[in-house]
Amino acid sequence: GCYFLLIGVTLLNVTERFYFSLTWKICLCNSIPWLGSIGFTLTYGTVIVKLYRLYRVLVVSSRNLQRPQSGCISMKDSSLAVIVVALTVPDIIICAVWMSIDPITINSKEHLNTWAKEPSYLVFESCIINDTHFPVIWLALLVAYKGLLCIIAGFVFFLTRSISVQNFE
Repeated sequence: GCYFLLIGVTLLNVTERFYFSLTWKICLCNSIPWLGSIGFTLTYGTVIVKLYRLYRVLVVSSRNLQRPQSGCISMKDSSLAVIVVALTVPDIIICAVWMSIDPITINSKEHLNTWAKEPSYLVFESCIINDTHFPVIWLALLVAYKGLLCIIAGFVFFLTRSISVQNFE
């Protein structure tokens, strides 16, 4: 999960620093929200499910709130992986709708360089979010979902704040 997030940030820097053809740059710019959003969700989703497993194993079993059954207390890694992947579905939906309705475009600006021995034109190309279809909505949806994940992680952390199991090593 962290790797996706780091790749997204690195990709943003690379697209701003180096020259690519216009079609490649558009593809790279449109992949940045996907990588950043999914990377954040995979990171926080993993934290959420690991904390929930810790809560189930240590708190629920120590309080005898639930009868131990096979697979009831300790959740399998495959179940946790399915939950983490399911948490990325809203990101995929938001990014797919965003990129199909209002994709990120390239802003090209020319600048006359008079500081050199011979004047020349410099071209700066940047990834920009279109302002025609309310770009704040897409970012607000992604940020709201990330906020919800942070609230869930905080709630599960709060549940596991005072784990006290006797003779636990």
